[in-house]
Amino acid sequence: MADNGVSDNKNLAGHQVGLAYFSYITNNLKGTITRIIQAGFPINNEGTPNECRENIYFLDGYGYEVEFFQYHTDVPKLRNRY
Repeated sequence: MADNGVSDNKNLAGHQVGLAYFSYITNNLKGTITRIIQAGFPINNEGTPNECRENIYFLDGYGYEVEFFQYHTDVPKLRNRY
């Protein structure tokens, strides 16, 4: 991503074109959440309950939504069930 662009971030409540969020996989979501909150970032969205994965969203310092998630299965079909 360029660091000298001039524009607002995508409205996450809308449907316009643009980056909505980016994601990181972790094997310890609860520990990741604790560290991010301790760093001063509030939770933006609790995520959707699912028995095969957990996820949570934070906003970074530039207003981008960042998802962190943990899988509870190795079965691809179950991991990607929405």
